[in-house]
Amino acid sequence: MATIHFSYVMMLGEVYEQLGLGVPQIVVTPDTEGKFIGYVDLQIPRSETVVQTVRCSSSQFPTATGAEQDAARLAMKRLKEECDLQFKDINYDDSLLYKNLYDHQTTNCAVLTTQYSNLSREHSFLKECHVSTVAQKNEYVNERIKLRNAIGECYAVVNRITVELLRRTPLRPCPIRMLSCSDYLIGSCFCFQQSNFAHGILVWY
Repeated sequence: MATIHFSYVMMLGEVYEQLGLGVPQIVVTPDTEGKFIGYVDLQIPRSETVVQTVRCSSSQFPTATGAEQDAARLAMKRLKEECDLQFKDINYDDSLLYKNLYDHQTTNCAVLTTQYSNLSREHSFLKECHVSTVAQKNEYVNERIKLRNAIGECYAVVNRITVELLRRTPLRPCPIRMLSCSDYLIGSCFCFQQSNFAHGILVWY
């Protein structure tokens, strides 16, 4: 497991900077046994005008750095008790913030994924409907083309038969009396008669 080095000295300086007070100096001195003892004179505000000075001394340490850190640790503890300070872990608060943001984005992603799936299904359905409609339209157009061609062929056959009949039939004019006004028709006609037909063909103009 990795060792994390935590500096009480730096934290003590940051706390005093935020309180608007001068950063206290930590003094480390050797004792008679050759070990080191650190102490710091804390300025604790009691009111807007009164500031109390309290000394915090560390235990004996074989190194000056250890004594300095211990003195700063005791000073932080005393300052927290005297001033009723609340120390917040910014990294922890940030981690909670980022976790909430991550959860929010995860929820949004799940919602968008569901919406995308629904839209994909609707798109596939509409695409199938479009393909089916286009196929039906093409089939209808093809049927219309075939029907028009068949009508054209029938028309050509009828015209050809009519021309042959007219060519083979002797023509003779057949005057018709003028119609009275009560008949609502005024005109004349020609009667075409074919020998093998029982009735003539009347063409009105």
